[in-house]
Amino acid sequence: MAGLLNIPKLVDFRNKVKRHPSLEFPVLSLKGKTTIAVHHSLTKQGLAGSNAEGYARYHVDTLGWPSIGYSYVIEPDGTIKFCNDIELRTYHVGDHNNYAVGICLTGDFRTEKPTKAQEESLRNLVFGLQKAYPHLKFVKGHNEFSGYEWKACPCFDYKAILANKTISKPIENKVSGVSTSKPSKPKSKSIDQLADEVIKGLHGSGAQRKNSLGSQYDAVQKRVNEKLLGSQPKPKPATKSIDQLVKETLAGKHGNGEARKKSLGKNYKAVQDIINGKSSAPKKTDSKPKTLKVGQKVKIKSSAKKYATGQTIPSQYKNKTYTIQQVKSDRVLIKELYSWVKKSDVQ
Repeated sequence: MAGLLNIPKLVDFRNKVKRHPSLEFPVLSLKGKTTIAVHHSLTKQGLAGSNAEGYARYHVDTLGWPSIGYSYVIEPDGTIKFCNDIELRTYHVGDHNNYAVGICLTGDFRTEKPTKAQEESLRNLVFGLQKAYPHLKFVKGHNEFSGYEWKACPCFDYKAILANKTISKPIENKVSGVSTSKPSKPKSKSIDQLADEVIKGLHGSGAQRKNSLGSQYDAVQKRVNEKLLGSQPKPKPATKSIDQLVKETLAGKHGNGEARKKSLGKNYKAVQDIINGKSSAPKKTDSKPKTLKVGQKVKIKSSAKKYATGQTIPSQYKNKTYTIQQVKSDRVLIKELYSWVKKSDVQ
């Protein structure tokens, strides 16, 4: 049975990826695997769920498959998630699944490109597989398999990437069910970097995120909340009435002279006039609601903008006579339109 390759950024994800509670992929002869199939996910990089966990959920919950259809998923930061043993007959190229091993790169390469980290990991993975399993002689894009010529996959020049023979050491020929060599330690990321990745959806959500972040979960989540709250516009302070500003000014809260002018801004003259006893104080309006009755004829004012329920009042309904069907404290139901209109918007 195939095992773990000793290549950079490879993560054993076989026990973490979602699996169907009863279905399993068929196990085939490892030597019967001759070809590596290269795919792209068709999901844009950075979107929530655009990762191995998201693909597995879709394949199991929506398509009813035993698990994710690929053996390997290469994510934008270059992480290679080992999801299925390569001798399994997973689902990714139809009738060719018996002899093909599926590698999927996260991204929609019709409109974006693989990251440099993905290119490097693709080289490491393909060359590592071919070195460990010499019978994997061929590499094809999804659309190069017969019957899939129409498929827009993988939509990037994987051959040019593989033509660059640069690989990251070490890659060993010896592979066993349990890795005997220590995996290379990934560079530690700052809390800020991890928070940015969480916001982009690279660590999933809920239990997946906790599992992915481990002991850093609480610190990262706190930073995520700070970043999200910091990106929201600050609420505008409530506008104070002239009467409130007059009371504050008389209480000395706005100072005197230039300090008062600066503090009150455009309201300075109105406030000062009231304090000085001038007649520019705003006139009090009659706060009593209109007396309207069922059956009364009214018109919707031309200045009316919205119904009491929030929808815009079309102009063709204004300045026409209607009948009141119901009356409430602040609104009336117009019989002909069967819509509620504010009392202040009828005459």
